[in-house]
Formats: sequence, structure tokens, C-alpha cells
Amino acid sequence: MSRAALYRHLQADAGWTSGRKVRADKGTTAQGDDALAVIAAMQKSAVRQNGKITMNLPTAVSVAMQNGADVAVGSARIRTLLRQRGLDVRTQAREASHVEMRSLHPNHVHQVDASLCLVYYLNGEQHVIRDDQLYKNKLAGLAKAKFKVYRWVLVDHCSHVIVPWYTEAAGEDQFSLAEFLLFAWGRQEGRPFHGVPQLMIWDKGAANQSHAVKGLLRALEVQEIAHATGNSRAKGSVEVAQNIVETQFESRLRFEPVESVAELNAAATAWANAYNANQIPGQDTRLDRGPLHLSRYDLWLRIREEQLRLLPDAELCRALLAGREETRRVHDGLQIQFRHPAAVSSLRYDVRGCAGISVGDVVTVQPMLYGDCTVLVSIEDFRGNRREWKVEPIRDYDANGFRESAPVFGQGFKSNPQTINEAAGKALDRVAYGEKSIEEIEKAKRANATPFDGMMDAHSYLAKVVAPAYMPRKGTDITVPDRVSVTEAALLTKAAAAKALVAMLGRALTFAENQKLGTWYPEGVPEKDLPQVATALRTGTTPFRHLGDKEATG
Repeated sequence: MSRAALYRHLQADAGWTSGRKVRADKGTTAQGDDALAVIAAMQKSAVRQNGKITMNLPTAVSVAMQNGADVAVGSARIRTLLRQRGLDVRTQAREASHVEMRSLHPNHVHQVDASLCLVYYLNGEQHVIRDDQLYKNKLAGLAKAKFKVYRWVLVDHCSHVIVPWYTEAAGEDQFSLAEFLLFAWGRQEGRPFHGVPQLMIWDKGAANQSHAVKGLLRALEVQEIAHATGNSRAKGSVEVAQNIVETQFESRLRFEPVESVAELNAAATAWANAYNANQIPGQDTRLDRGPLHLSRYDLWLRIREEQLRLLPDAELCRALLAGREETRRVHDGLQIQFRHPAAVSSLRYDVRGCAGISVGDVVTVQPMLYGDCTVLVSIEDFRGNRREWKVEPIRDYDANGFRESAPVFGQGFKSNPQTINEAAGKALDRVAYGEKSIEEIEKAKRANATPFDGMMDAHSYLAKVVAPAYMPRKGTDITVPDRVSVTEAALLTKAAAAKALVAMLGRALTFAENQKLGTWYPEGVPEKDLPQVATALRTGTTPFRHLGDKEATG
């Protein structure tokens, strides 16, 4: 022990004092703060992520001096000054103090975490990973196991009820997580704890962020919060629970092995029920929180009816895992059609109450597990903001298949609520036709009134546009034959023409009209001239006809 350390111990433990007068400059130093900040920053920047300090103080002081820092005292004094100011590297390396969070009631907040288990099965035999395998990275036996055992743990933040569950898989996957949630939230024999939380906190693991799991949570109306990578303190309760399961349950498996994951889960459930109920012989597992000393189950049983949200049928929940959100187009009447997993056929949903949705819009639809085949309808606006509504299917049909809320002929009429698109259209009409009433604008449209009072120059300005000069392009002449044969129109005999005219006029031809027909067309009547001949006979005029290049007379 150094002399300085000895004197410190004498002062602290024995109350020794030197009897000297306290110096007037006590607490002051010749060392400037700027140099101290540079030295402390260098040491802090050289700390690895694993916490190892790679730059000692003398090295930092030497480098700082060579780079212009004004160092007026020795390294020992600098170490004291840094420690007094909380700038020394060990103080800075400590984790920041955490804020104690509060949940409102049991099943308000659940926390979930997965971890590779110390137990694995190879050729039907249980193996336990030893410490030397873990820390020397010699997991030879574990590498041979195609499927590893993962431990999933759920904690209710309010009561600290612990629910462990094991699965044998190649890694953390969404289906294992979903099955664990159904196990933890469902009713299990001998376990009072069950129910769906309002809030879920976990990390950003691939399984947690999968579409299937996130869709299940949305359907169950569970808000999920994924904390930042490396911030395990955000779900500290479940981290503590992982350690409890590993040290107080899995440690028993070395002395009493089990042969399968099914047996492992049965043993884990029995241990968890005893631990949560404070029924483990010789061990006090009550929750010690301030003045509260209760078993975890006793605290959880304080939950009220409105706080206990029961898990729907497990098969229905699994059906939701198979699909993602679907899109539907809004039809006339502001309705969409969707088949809910709990329904036997497609149902119609009325979205008239969803402000911002118009006919023709494409909306996103996801089935919900609570309510009468309720769906979550959502749409994004042009800013990317997502709006959501819970919509129940249309059920008010009469015996004839009409909606009972629909207006009846002769008894009244009501229009659908004005959509945003319709309101925007009316605003545009006022821009084009001025600040008039809807009736006045519609009247102006029917009268074909010119929008903008005819002040809009829509095309006349194009006459003033100076077109660029284009280089003419050479072309290829088309060779036309000297003689072209033209098929003449078919000529009708006088008798055939007279028969056709009788049908067109609706009466027989007179003797004089027969004479005129022969005079007008001595060589036969062209079929295409029949309409003008019929007109001439009705009006007593002479038809204009072509015989060669001569004009008919008569």
C-alpha cells in the first residue's frame, strides 16, 4: 500500500487528521480544463465495444502534449482531476442510469425474448453445453445438431409472471414465435395466467418483424415496440427472466436429463407454475417490489375483467399467419368485399364513415380477431400518412336482401356523405365558374357556359409560336400504272328498279312515273341512285345522275 493510500484509510477509518492548516488554494489546480477534456476524449474514443480500455492515461497524456495540449501537472494528478470531474475512462464506460418504467395492470405490457438454450439433442440424447465450449468457441457437438433448442421466455411486466417454452429449430423463426405466443396467451391447464396484452416489447429480430407475426399482432390489436439493437435494457424484465430460467431451471437438467423437447416443455411448465406461485420448497420466489411481497400469480390475479383480453380460437389465429394484408377497390355505394377467415363467404363492408376514402380508391384490408368479422381498413394519403378504421360487415339486410337502412321509394331519399374527392371537385368547379352555388354551377354547365368567363387563352396563343425551321426530307416517288380498271356499279333492269321503288315509296308507280324512269335511265338504273330517284318521284323533280360524263335531263 502506498503512503497516500495509507493516509486515506487512516482518515476514512480512524478519523486521523494531520493537524495542519488547510491550504488557501485547496480545490484549485494549475491544469486547464481544455487539456483535460482532450485527454479524456482520447481515452473514451479508444474504448472497444466490449468495454476494454485500449489507451492508458500516460499514453493519452503523451499524445496530447505532442499535439499542443497544455499539460501542467503529472499523470497521477491528471488521473485525480479526471476522476473528480467524472471524466475518467472507467466512469465514462459505466452504463447510464436507467429510468424505472411502470405498467398499469397485469397484461398491459408483455416482453418476449429468445435465446439459444444450453441443452440440445443429438441422436435422441440430451447434451448440455459446457462453459469451456461456450467461451472457447468449440461448439463441435452443437454444430452437428441440425436443429438446436431455443428458449422463448415471456414476462408480464406488471406481475413478472414468467412463461418459458422450448422449441427445436434451425434458428429463431416466425412460426416458432407464433406458436409460443399462442401457448403463452392461451388457457393452459394448471396455469392461471393467460390473455393478450395491449403492448408488446421485444427486439428487432427477424422473427419478430416478419409480416406473419406483425399481422397477427395487428389482428389482435397488440401494439408492438421493437427497441434499438444493443439496447437490451429496454426489455430488462425478460432479460432477468432469461437468467432465472437458465440458472434455476436448466441447471436442474444436468442432474435429471429429459429425452425430448416435449418432456423439456412439460418440466419447464411445472417449474414455472411452482416458481410463479411461490411453491418451490425451500425457496422464496415472491415478488419484492417496494412494500409489495406477493407471489407472481397472486399479483396477476388482480387483473379486472375489462383488462383480460381472451385469445380467440388458436386455429383462427393460425389462419391469419398464412396470409398478408390484402387490397380491395372501393365500389359504388362506398363498399368493399372481403372474406374474413371467420366467415363462410365474402362479406360487404361499408366504408362511408371512413373520411378520405372515395369510390375507386384501393384500400388495404386486414382481418381482426376481435368483433363480428371486423376488418382493419387503411389507406395512405399523398403525404404517405396511413389512416386506419375498424369496420364491421353489413348485417342489416331485410328478407329481400335490401339494406334496412336504405331509403324507401316514395318515403324519402338520402345521399351518401360527401367524399374528399367530391368536395375537391366542387372546389374546382368554383374555381372554373366563380363563387356560385352548386345549383348555379350546374345550370351554367347545362347552358354550356364557358369556364373562367371566357378569359382563358387556350389555343390562340399557339398562333404566335415561332416554329423552328426544319430541313426538308427527300422522298421516293410512287409509280402509278397508266391504266387503272374501275369496276362499274351494277345496273338494275327497269322492272327490278320499279319493284325496288315500289317498296321504297310504299305504293305502285304510275304510268307517267314508269315513262320517266325509262327516260332517265334508258340503259338500266344504278342501284346506288335508287334513293334519289325515289325522292324525285315524291317531289316531282329530276334526279341528278351520271351516265358516263353526261348530266341527266328530263
